[in-house]
Amino acid sequence: MTRAPGRVNLIGEHTDYNDGFVLPLAIDRDVTIALRPRPDQVVRLTSLEFDETAIFHLDDLRRGDKGWTTYVSGVAWALRRAGHALRGWEGVMSGDVPLGAGLSSSAALELAVARAFASVSDLPWDVREMARLCRHVENEWVGVQCGIMDQMIAAAGRAGHALLIDCRTLAVEAVPLPAAFAIVIMDTTTRRGLVDSAYNERRAACAAAARFLGVPALRDVSLSMFHEQAAQMPAQLRRRARHVIGENARVLAAVRAMRNENAGTLGRLMNESHDSLRDNYDVSSDALNQMVNLARRQPGCLGARMTGAGFGGCAVALVAAESAPAFVTAVSAAYEKATHLTPALYICAATDGASACATDGASACATDGASACATDGASACATDGASACATDGASACATDGASACATDGASACATDGASACATDGASACATDGCVCAATDGASACATDGASACATDGASACATDGASACATDGASACATDGASACATDGASACATDGASLAPRMARPLAPRMARLLAPRRLCANMDENNHGLRGCRKCLFCPRTGGAADTINGQPPTANRFRAREKRALQGMRSINVSANDQPGATQSWIGTRNDSRPQREVRQPL
Repeated sequence: MTRAPGRVNLIGEHTDYNDGFVLPLAIDRDVTIALRPRPDQVVRLTSLEFDETAIFHLDDLRRGDKGWTTYVSGVAWALRRAGHALRGWEGVMSGDVPLGAGLSSSAALELAVARAFASVSDLPWDVREMARLCRHVENEWVGVQCGIMDQMIAAAGRAGHALLIDCRTLAVEAVPLPAAFAIVIMDTTTRRGLVDSAYNERRAACAAAARFLGVPALRDVSLSMFHEQAAQMPAQLRRRARHVIGENARVLAAVRAMRNENAGTLGRLMNESHDSLRDNYDVSSDALNQMVNLARRQPGCLGARMTGAGFGGCAVALVAAESAPAFVTAVSAAYEKATHLTPALYICAATDGASACATDGASACATDGASACATDGASACATDGASACATDGASACATDGASACATDGASACATDGASACATDGASACATDGCVCAATDGASACATDGASACATDGASACATDGASACATDGASACATDGASACATDGASACATDGASLAPRMARPLAPRMARLLAPRRLCANMDENNHGLRGCRKCLFCPRTGGAADTINGQPPTANRFRAREKRALQGMRSINVSANDQPGATQSWIGTRNDSRPQREVRQPL
């Protein structure tokens, strides 16, 4: 699995391609890809949202239309041009970054695809190099002359922080977000296309202004230097330069304000930034101005500005946390009344940058803030904040805050806060009232009252009342009442009467076994999880009163991620694997959506 987030820029707009400073944060909306390697040079990626599949050969990369598939092939082109040897893969993609909203959905896609290539091709992951390569995709393959901010924050974001990025040196500095304040993204639901907009014209004007002032980039011009020569500049170049030079100064002032916990100053600087984008850079719009003005009038709002390239899309506001739910309700209603457009507002959280899991033969990776991941062939790793992970061939590790993990070949360890774990070759001990423990080298034991336990070297046993257990070296067993279990070295088994197809790649199988068990994802869905695609209220849900812990006992961010992960993996189960797939084939079956509608296939070459 790979993922990469979208982003919102607190301040520092149109400074990145002028070698300036920006202050974005990676948001809890992302692109997720479930994938497995292929034995050939074909890449095959299905988008669940677009109902389309991209297929192309790594030895025959060509530009094509301007849809999402171009970004996928563009990443392959950039990596190969940089000298990286790539391997083919196939996967399923899902995401919830709004398209064309100024939240960098394209950079999220690029970095998720780059992570996929790095995972299957054993490429080193250098955030700066990957950000540069993905910017080349935008500039040279797609044709958008953007800067590097979007790719850099998607690659290097840090949870709970904004990231000060020097777009010349790519030096980064994590800056803590203001305590007791929320970042609210306000989508006007108006859209723009960068290639067809005036974005490239703004970049050309900045280059002309830099030449006029005799510097490599506007980043090299101080405010005093600008004021000395401003009168001699053409009027339009003067206004463009005034914004960029002033915006760089505002970014650095905003960082000082955040470090001093001065949220009021940060809000004022955000207001000044929007006014300059509107009056000097001419990239705002009526809808953005309306949204910003309505936001500024609300109690608890310290500042608001458009974010992204402009010409439509989103604005961002700094709001007192206790006022955020009322702010969302009031601004939504006022904007809809004023414009007859239905906006989308959500309180966002800062997340980490692009990531991948299951490496070095491991079948799972750290999630939910865990600090370690399975390595050296281990099959599970720390979750839910645990700090230790299985190593040296062990197959399970500390979970739910436990501080110790299986060692010396043991395959399971203490859970639920326990501090001791099986050692010296023993593989697990009975917990939670189970009636038997692993013996004779077995690596796990019955839990939650189950009455059967792993034997003969099996590494897992019946749980939750299941009556069958892994045997003959299998590493997983029946759960939730299922009666069939993995055998003969298989790594996953039937759950709830279902079975995993033998063609599933081993690294995905244990994750599939966990994720495919039906469960209700949130209060907005029925028992079949209908309504997933239509519901956009996870961050502020009227049915739950906005409480973060009322959806499956998990924060909304975790629930959204798990929902997308589950959909991507379900799509992977539907793929008909064929090592002979070629872009030029007459027919190629990709799979079906959950509602059994056939998918439309996008053929490359591009």
